[in-house]
Order: sequence, then structure tokens, then C-alpha cells
Amino acid sequence: MFYQIIYVVDTRCVRSIAKLISFDKTFNLQNSEFFSNSLKKISDHAQGKARFLISTLIVFFIKILAVFFMYSRLSILGNFYTHWMAEWTEIQLIYDWLYLFCAWDTGFYVQIAMNWYFHPAYAFFPAYPSLIRIFSYAIGDEWLSATLLSFVLGIGCVPTFQILAGEYHTKKNAFISTMLMAFFPYIFLFTTIAYTESLFLLTTILSWYLYKKEKLIQSSIAVAIASLTKLYGLFIIIPIFIDILHNRTFRKIPYYSFPILTFFSWLFYLFKTTGDWMIFMRSQSYWINLGMEFNWINSYLKPILSFNIWQIPKPDYMLIAFVAFLGYLIFNTLRLDSKLGIYSIFMYFSLLFFGNFYSMPRFFSFIFPIWLNSKLKNLFVLFIILPFFILISLLIWQHFLLGQWIA
Repeated sequence: MFYQIIYVVDTRCVRSIAKLISFDKTFNLQNSEFFSNSLKKISDHAQGKARFLISTLIVFFIKILAVFFMYSRLSILGNFYTHWMAEWTEIQLIYDWLYLFCAWDTGFYVQIAMNWYFHPAYAFFPAYPSLIRIFSYAIGDEWLSATLLSFVLGIGCVPTFQILAGEYHTKKNAFISTMLMAFFPYIFLFTTIAYTESLFLLTTILSWYLYKKEKLIQSSIAVAIASLTKLYGLFIIIPIFIDILHNRTFRKIPYYSFPILTFFSWLFYLFKTTGDWMIFMRSQSYWINLGMEFNWINSYLKPILSFNIWQIPKPDYMLIAFVAFLGYLIFNTLRLDSKLGIYSIFMYFSLLFFGNFYSMPRFFSFIFPIWLNSKLKNLFVLFIILPFFILISLLIWQHFLLGQWIA
């Protein structure tokens, strides 16, 4: 009898344990399927339009954190201070924190927006100062307008570039290219502070992307804005015309008469007001007198080719290495898209001929096809590179605010 009771109890226990195991397996299986389906939904969502939001939010939050870091860093002695608080003695910005974004050429842009052109401000093109003036009517202050305009446009470059990169790469590689572009130190900094680079980068990317999507009117407007942002902004029309000639779609040419007309209208305005079509080139003498050197090819390559050992200047090896490395990247864009490659090469040599030495890292960084051609095999490498980029960005930002010209 005793053994029968034990047998019954054991049998029931075994059945109970079996049920528990069965339930546990079913529960784990259901949980596994639930999490698997959830991850799949998240992955599918990330592969959709949300991926643009993700990359934009990453860049936005890192920029905000960088702003707070720089403010605390420059307040280390108790009070927030930058070199420009003492340099701009006749100017008082409405908020001290605006000095985080306003330095060097920002003063020229804002003064043009307030009072229009004067010598040597003719070296700067009118699109960015005009937008500062327009938005200041709503915001109430030109310095704040310049800062917000550049910051917002800089953030807008992120999804815009990623959309264009998606035309050339997989979604994963487009994301990686976008992150490399957005966090490259010179791009990260100059799309954060009040400079023209955000407007220039956004309009050049849009010029090409809208053309590829057959939105010719919008593309033409973007080219016009780019041409009035920087002297070489009109060069973005080069790959467009090459594509038109290659495909014999000559009906598209009249659309791009607008940016050409806009550019020459600006030159005519300069002639009527100053008597000099090329006053923006003559104004460079102001910076030459300050000791800035222009024309890298004339200063570095021509003396070597002349075989006169007494004319060879003392080389800046870091600049030579940078020019060589960027040259490699730029020529490499021919493999991705020959039309953009020709545009990049044209930009490269134009800047070597006419750009000043100290600004070359900035100018070269904003030739956007370079970043379309940047690829990494996996995200792990990306997450190693980005912190390094961010640290360098903070370093040059601090130097920039303390009065050292870093580009």
C-alpha cells in the first residue's frame, strides 16, 4: 500500500514537472518569437524612413552635448570667456552663450546683414548675410539669427546627405557615410557655428539630388543659392551639364540659365556700386596684408619645377600631407560617379590655385562627393572613429574661440 501511494505521488510529480517543462518551453518559445518579431519590426522600421530621423537625432544630441561641454570648458575660471568678448569691444551680444558660435568671419556676415557691404567685406557672397537679415525680422537679433540659421541648416544636411548617399549605396553604407561626413571635425564644427558652410553644403547636395530626381526648377534654385553663398558654389553646375551633354537631354539647359543669370547679376551689382566686377577678388588683399598665403600651387609646386633651389620655401609638411590625402580621396570619387568626380577635381585644383593655405582643410572638407565615397565594412569601426572625430572637433572649436585661426 505504501509503495502504491509513493508510485501515485511520483507519477503525479513527474506529470506536473513535465507540464511545467512543457509550459516553460512554450513560454520561452513565445517570448523568443515575441522578441524576435519585435526586433524584426524595429529593424524593418529602421530600414525605412526612420533611419533618417535616427542619424539626425544622433548628430543633434552630440552637437548639443558639445555645446554644453564647450561652455563649461570656457567657464573653467568661473566666468564664461572667449577671445571675441574682448576683441569685439563695440559689440555686445544679447546672450553670452552666443559667443560659442560667433567668431572670426561671423562678424563680417552679421555686419553685412546689418549695414550691407563695405571694404573688405566684398570678399563674402550675399546669400547667408541676406538670410540672416530676413530671419532677424522674426527673431529680433542678427547674431541669434546667424547662429540658429547655420545650426538648423547644418542639422538639415544630415538627412539630405543620407538620402543622396542611398542613391549610391546600401542603406547601411549610406548611414555609415553620413556619420563619417557629419562628425568629421571640420564639418562638425563649421555646421555648428555661424558660418556659411551649412548653407553651402545643403544647397550643393540638393542641387545634385534634385537634378537626379528630375526636379529641375528646385535644383536650379538650389544652384543659384549655392552660387551666391561662395564663389565656387556655381561649380556644382558642372556635373549637371556633363550629364545633360552625355544623355543629350538639352531641353534641361534653359532651367539652369537662372543660376548663371543670378551669379552674373551679382557681379553686375558689384560693378555698378564699386566700379569693379571682381571686387571680391581684390578684397583678398586685406587678408594677404594680414599674412595669409594664397595659391598653394604657385607657392609650393612652381618653385620646385623651376629648379631654382633658392626659391624653394620651407614646407609645411602637415599641409602637404593633407593636400595629398585629400587629393587621393577626390580622385577616387571618379570610380563612384565620374560626373561628381570631375566636379570634385575641378573644385580641388581651383582651391589649390585661389584658396588661402589656412582655410584649405575647411574648403576641402565640404566637397561632398568625398563622403559619398567613404565606406567602412562594419559599424564597430565607425564607433571607434567617431569619438576620435568628436574629440578633435572640440579641440579645434576651443582654439577657434580663443582666437587661433584653424581654417
